[in-house]
Amino acid sequence: MIEIGNFPVLRIDGESSELTIAAGCVIVQDGKVLLIRDDKDDFWKFPGGTIRTDESWEQAAVRECYEESGLTVLNMDDLPFVLTFEKDKEGVRKMYILIHYFVQKYEGVMNPIRFDVEVCEWLDIDDLPEDCGPNVKPVVEHFVG
Repeated sequence: MIEIGNFPVLRIDGESSELTIAAGCVIVQDGKVLLIRDDKDDFWKFPGGTIRTDESWEQAAVRECYEESGLTVLNMDDLPFVLTFEKDKEGVRKMYILIHYFVQKYEGVMNPIRFDVEVCEWLDIDDLPEDCGPNVKPVVEHFVG
């Protein structure tokens, strides 16, 4: 099993790069969206993470959501919303493919089981903080309008 995070790739222009493919869950309830902060990044993001070679996109999203929030996904949309972008990080060109699933039904108590999750909160979708990941606002707009 390999996680597809910071995976070395060669771009069509011959430049070396790194690829990360991640899947996550978008959970909205009563005008609020569930977001987390962890010790790896300095921004709010959806519960999610890198896909492993032995799991589907859906399985990765459900697993990561449980690990980072403690919530179990019972039903989500079949069709994901995919967002891609590139950025330079620490002198390396990085490519990201982020796969988002809208959760229709979940259960459990919010209690992250991963030690690196610092906070897991419901944030107002109409007043999201400035320090959200680059995908948060476009994804919320796509699913909620």
